[in-house]
Amino acid sequence: MGFIIMALAVVCAFIQSNVGFGFNIMFMSMGPFFMDYSAAQAICFSGTIVGNAANFLPRYKKINIKQVIIPAFSYCIATYVSIELTMGLETAVLRRMLGIVLVLLALYFVFFSGKIHIRPTTRNGVLAGIVSGIGGGMFAINGPPMAVYYLSAMEDKEEYMATIQAYFFVTSIATLVIKLATGTFGAFSVIWLLFLAAGIIIGAFVGKKTYSMLKPDVVRLCVYAFMAISGLWIFING
Repeated sequence: MGFIIMALAVVCAFIQSNVGFGFNIMFMSMGPFFMDYSAAQAICFSGTIVGNAANFLPRYKKINIKQVIIPAFSYCIATYVSIELTMGLETAVLRRMLGIVLVLLALYFVFFSGKIHIRPTTRNGVLAGIVSGIGGGMFAINGPPMAVYYLSAMEDKEEYMATIQAYFFVTSIATLVIKLATGTFGAFSVIWLLFLAAGIIIGAFVGKKTYSMLKPDVVRLCVYAFMAISGLWIFING
């Protein structure tokens, strides 16, 4: 299991380093095939913290602090509420819901990504954080709403990458704390975290080297196709 987690982490961290988000999406597309759904969420958020730190620390001077704090605050509230509302649902139901969400996200990104522009106002930041929090609390997928918001709010490529990674770092820690407090994380071996960290370091290193070489559109299309296929498979098999 350790080497499977490391391989997943390499792929997820590589995508995160090139697109700005996607670690959670890819991990939750693949993780539930190999481990319990709740354990996959725990591993996913643990990995996100490490991966985000590796991506934003070298760019910390570019972080837009205001654009991290406002969405993160509303994220925490929405995450707690969504976790409380879904605590009684069976794993099979959550997995099928995840499958539907993955397919819908893939369709959205293929047909509408880049066509929606959101002004970087305080209200929109709060709303983006709420939507992100609902996705994070229920499915461990909190990236897409913030990617749409930050891409509209920032023109500088490095500022976008630094800010979105810092946001995910903060909100992933918050989600771990909330889920641990509510007892909604599944059990997993601590040893898995070592394999996870190793995979993330490798994936982030390779991703950073190829950040200026790969065409983001090609990477995105591969991610969206995999999302759709995985979503259908998870929905059908429960």
